[in-house]
Amino acid sequence: MKAVVGIPVYNEEANISRLLEVLMSGLPRSVAKVLVISSGSTDNTNQIVESYCKRLPLISLIVEEERTGKASAMNIILREAEKFDAAVCLGGDNLPGDEAVGILLSELERGNAGIVGARPVPLNSKDKFVDWCVHAMWNLHHLISLKTPKISGELFAFKPGIVREIPPGLINDDGYLQVLFEMRGFRSVYLPHAKVYLTGPRTVGDFCRQRRRIFVGHAQIEILVGKK
Repeated sequence: MKAVVGIPVYNEEANISRLLEVLMSGLPRSVAKVLVISSGSTDNTNQIVESYCKRLPLISLIVEEERTGKASAMNIILREAEKFDAAVCLGGDNLPGDEAVGILLSELERGNAGIVGARPVPLNSKDKFVDWCVHAMWNLHHLISLKTPKISGELFAFKPGIVREIPPGLINDDGYLQVLFEMRGFRSVYLPHAKVYLTGPRTVGDFCRQRRRIFVGHAQIEILVGKK
């Protein structure tokens, strides 16, 4: 089973080096390519990734000069994925947990799952109200996913060739992919022992804006396919 890891990024100079170091240190042998798609980055993200490309041939960089949204980057990953047996998508502002990528790929190879997701774990402290809310939200996501799997875009893997394109401007690409896989007869699987670490919003305004955006994303999916 050969796999590709796709990482959409935008202005991630603060995290991309750490992400690539952590990812490469625990990458399973089945991963044949790590593809970073930088969409409209104006900081040093591209230069940092290029330095890794020179040292590690496994890593490739695609630069979109203009910021066209995550859906565009995801479509690049979907097209590239068709050259492989499996694909992994990892958020550019996250960090994969120990063996998380390998756990996801093993589950895909083992059964009839079409898409599998990791457990997002916030790195926020719990000292402030907003940080507490971030932990509460992701804990609730975890508990719900144990009964009804919910694929999170922070880290997931899927079988290529089932979904070939994401509509432009779509916000929740993860939810859209999950719905289409299930409509086409594939299982969605939540793997809580595969963890991905993230930093959630730090202010009430940012938290509310993020939640509103996700709500709109689910409404988009319902309009497109009749499910959410």
